[in-house]
Amino acid sequence: MTRKGARTAALVAGLLIAITVGMTMANAQDATVDVELNEWNIVPDVSSVAAGDIEFVAANTGGVEHELVILKTELAADALPVADGRVDEHGGAGIEAIGEIESFAAGGTERGTFTLAAGNYVLICNIAGHYEAGMSTAFTVTGGPAPQVTATATAAAQAPPATGTGLSASDDGLPVLVLALVGLGAALLVIGGSWAALRTRRPMQ
Repeated sequence: MTRKGARTAALVAGLLIAITVGMTMANAQDATVDVELNEWNIVPDVSSVAAGDIEFVAANTGGVEHELVILKTELAADALPVADGRVDEHGGAGIEAIGEIESFAAGGTERGTFTLAAGNYVLICNIAGHYEAGMSTAFTVTGGPAPQVTATATAAAQAPPATGTGLSASDDGLPVLVLALVGLGAALLVIGGSWAALRTRRPMQ
């Protein structure tokens, strides 16, 4: 292989690593669930996600305040125990309160991230009277996410193998763009190492 060809191969391999690592990190992001709250419905855009740190984006499209409460339970969505117009979130009876996005005004959007294990859940609005008016829906969390893909440099690049780190979104939620840039930086290091190695190699006759 000529020196020019080796440089080209190293560049192509590095770009492939950057693309693959960036896609791997993006895929490692935990799910986001968009939820519409109105009178008197809770409408998530999906009914099931894989276990992990799940971000709920609640949009209040109704005319009054609403909230989003996440309960882990085997009970049916319309069969939760009620006292004084509210579901008894902490009263036992097979209900585990996971967390909530507290009440917010009509027209607003609020976010919350919660760690959900596999199991059955119910999403409700627990402002007095709202659950009984129909603001509940079943939600399912399945097993963990699919295995991540790793990136390895090709032998044609004549560079040391560069295996993807398997990085995922941190607990404070780094954006996918930042993670992709990290992957690009790792690829540039591989390219730099290949370039240095080629410069120290005598030209082939």
